[in-house]
Amino acid sequence: MSETEASNYQTLQDYNDAIANAASELEKAQDVLNQTVIVSDANGTVVEVADSVDPASKESQTLVHVTSEG
Repeated sequence: MSETEASNYQTLQDYNDAIANAASELEKAQDVLNQTVIVSDANGTVVEVADSVDPASKESQTLVHVTSEG
């Protein structure tokens, strides 16, 4: 193997390592994101949706009100 081939091989190995590391970080981030998802089993009718929510606010806000049927 020539010096150039060896250098190219090492560069390819470095790229493969970087891709594997990026994939691992992405998987970790997806796991964290998945833990923040809240699934509701509420059944009912949406009667109000807030349309003036300030996205810059750090306070918790009610976005949707659901009324139960029955």
